[in-house]
Amino acid sequence: MAPAVQSSRRGARVMNDYESKQGPSVAAVAAGAAIGALAIYILRTDQGRKLLDQAVTLLDDFSAEAARFQKAATRAQVAVSDSWQAVKGSTMSSTGGGRETVF
Repeated sequence: MAPAVQSSRRGARVMNDYESKQGPSVAAVAAGAAIGALAIYILRTDQGRKLLDQAVTLLDDFSAEAARFQKAATRAQVAVSDSWQAVKGSTMSSTGGGRETVF
């Protein structure tokens, strides 16, 4: 006999328990606005622009190094795959006399 299907939606009820009834608090909105204003003020100064330029340079360097690492990892993956195929092929081919190469 099949189990009875529940008519109430437990998942929806649980989600509604976690939702805030008042929405975002005023303190959170004010803190976000203050942080945004501070960031704009800092980036409009000469030192802030220099800091932003340094951050962009660092991100560019990091991006280049990540690309180099990805290329190296790809080359290593190809080398391992080729080596595995060579080993796999050498163990399955006969070397004469009907014997297989064993490592």
